[in-house]
Amino acid sequence: MSTKEFLDRLDDTMDGCQKNFFAEARNTIALEYYETETWQLEKACELLEAKGCTYNSTKEGVIIYLQVADFL
Repeated sequence: MSTKEFLDRLDDTMDGCQKNFFAEARNTIALEYYETETWQLEKACELLEAKGCTYNSTKEGVIIYLQVADFL
């Protein structure tokens, strides 16, 4: 699955949630979804694990760390 396909699928899963993008560190972008439903968080974690992404999840949401190289 390409990065674009992955992000589209993740965005569809997290529809209705609040979303932020921010620079986390050099060459890393953080994508944060919050105000999530439990099922959305569970599905997002499945997608992230399948893609091999680094992430932190809490009961409020998930922060995904993406490498800038994934977008090039």
